[in-house]
Amino acid sequence: MKKISQLSWYMKFLNTTFMCLIIILVGACAEDTVEMPEQVSNTDEPETLSDWEALFADTPDPKTLPDELKADQNFPKQFDLVDLQSPVKSQGSRGVCSIFSTVALMEHLYIKQGAVSPDFSEQFLQWSVKAELGRFKTTSGSNGSANLSAINRFGVVTEETMPYESSAWSVTNDERCGAEKDKRPMECFTNGEPSDEIKTATRFKLPNSRWISSDRQNLKAFMTENQTGVVVGMTFFYQSWNHRKSPLKVNSEYSRQGYVLYPNEVDKEKSLEKRAGHSILIVGWDDELEVPMVDENGQPLLDEEGEPLVEKGFFLFKNSWGTARFGTANPFGPGYGWLSMRYVEEYGSSVSTRPPAEDLSERCDDGLDNNFDGLTDCDDLSCAEATVCQVTPESEVSFSVSSQESLELPDQEETIAILEVDNVGQIEQLTLSFEIEHTFSGDLQIDLQSPMGTRINLVASDNELSVGELKFEKSLEAFRNEVAQGEWQLIITDRFAEDSGVLKSWSLTGIVSQVQANDQQVFATSPSVSIPDNDASGIASDLEVNAEGTLKSLSVQVKINHSYRGDLVLKLVHPNGESVTLVDREGRNSEDLDLDIAVPSFLGFEANGIWQLQVTDLGAGDQGTLVEWGLSLISSVE
Repeated sequence: MKKISQLSWYMKFLNTTFMCLIIILVGACAEDTVEMPEQVSNTDEPETLSDWEALFADTPDPKTLPDELKADQNFPKQFDLVDLQSPVKSQGSRGVCSIFSTVALMEHLYIKQGAVSPDFSEQFLQWSVKAELGRFKTTSGSNGSANLSAINRFGVVTEETMPYESSAWSVTNDERCGAEKDKRPMECFTNGEPSDEIKTATRFKLPNSRWISSDRQNLKAFMTENQTGVVVGMTFFYQSWNHRKSPLKVNSEYSRQGYVLYPNEVDKEKSLEKRAGHSILIVGWDDELEVPMVDENGQPLLDEEGEPLVEKGFFLFKNSWGTARFGTANPFGPGYGWLSMRYVEEYGSSVSTRPPAEDLSERCDDGLDNNFDGLTDCDDLSCAEATVCQVTPESEVSFSVSSQESLELPDQEETIAILEVDNVGQIEQLTLSFEIEHTFSGDLQIDLQSPMGTRINLVASDNELSVGELKFEKSLEAFRNEVAQGEWQLIITDRFAEDSGVLKSWSLTGIVSQVQANDQQVFATSPSVSIPDNDASGIASDLEVNAEGTLKSLSVQVKINHSYRGDLVLKLVHPNGESVTLVDREGRNSEDLDLDIAVPSFLGFEANGIWQLQVTDLGAGDQGTLVEWGLSLISSVE
């Protein structure tokens, strides 16, 4: 955990003062860096606040809340639940922070229950609280308790079903939205109404919520006992939050770290003149974190000996102001912050609930994406072993592939014709047929190459052979027991000058001895890791394969969420270090990547070991996530 020492604070202060003196000498000096000018705030993330009255409506007397503590209970000095959180979002310019903190809790609880990438609709919940629950119809605000009640009673849809609109409706959307706040219709605060199709879409719920004491020990007890975050609504103090509208000096470095101190007396007085509230999701704490306290002028508070006073003990929280400014230097990532425990105890109200009751593993046969990974039923890697997803083939199956398309055979050049075989299994019998017209067929050398790379000669060039038509049909024992699936190449080389011809047709027919479905093994992982934008280093995800013998069949499955998949390059690396490119900036501006392809390049290689998928984003402006990937293979010991 990061800790600000007294020395480092003074060094930073002295360095800033020195730089300002230099600038003054040449004629200009910016405002003191402990003050954050309003113009540096990101207009796309305006740090919008909430209606205080709505945020604290029906808040119970803290004395009536149950004690979460157990006898002699001890807590770690540091604790966090960040690994169970969905990505940080931005509420934009709408005062709906309690909606965002509540949805953040819901997504967190679904992840805790086994969901991969849950993403629920803040837009829908804002409407549901006002229209279905009947609360807060003349304000954009609400509170965590009401939000959770709406989720419990009515449920919410996914973000994909009803995407969030970051700007509130104005008179351009509905002329009534220009009226006084208490005279505007509800639609001005919900940005209209969902369609009937959205209202009848699948909804997701949570159990009943309950209030929790905001005492630091009680909050710690709840989080450690349930491994669950807590929604906290609070009175907002502008200087403490280093807010752009603070009438007092603010600290840009504290804003970057996400530090929110207990308010000084002047901050309390000034902030209550324009009272507002804010709501966040608490996801951990650090008892050892110390941050120097400041007065109304942004200067350090000193003790009687002239030493800086520090505040110690902070809750870790997830905010809803996006990732462009607040908390950009926080060790847990942009958008996270540290909130004074004393602040929460004195000015916060806390509420939470339990994970959903249902099992969030993929059910494989209900037509739903139960684990929120974008894949349904048998398309989900987790269903590979499910009986409903397995097809037991006959022990032997015949196949036939052919091409009737004429292919020119230029003089003194090599020509490659390709046929794809989809059948999985080992070759029991293989017959090749082809028909060629050529003015001097003795010029030709003809080879056949299997997906495993085995190449045999079928016809050798012979200057004594001069027939104009060459027909070939032969059973080939050389490929017996090789895998059939993959790319077969008929390689025709014209070795001498002055004659040319045409491959009129060719075909492969045969019988494969198919391995039973229970001999196919599936290995998968769900890293859900972000792919760096426009970064040649990319990411690498490891997958351990425990399978004896050499590969007889291999396919790779990859699920990536991305807003522009044409930026992506994917490589599969064998445990011996050899690699094959799976995707090279294909798909242009299409979204997402759902890949399931055969990889014949590694057939015959050892199956066992640590495989690796390398993903690189080589274009700027779009981001994505490697959700999951896996290998389906058949191996055998010779």
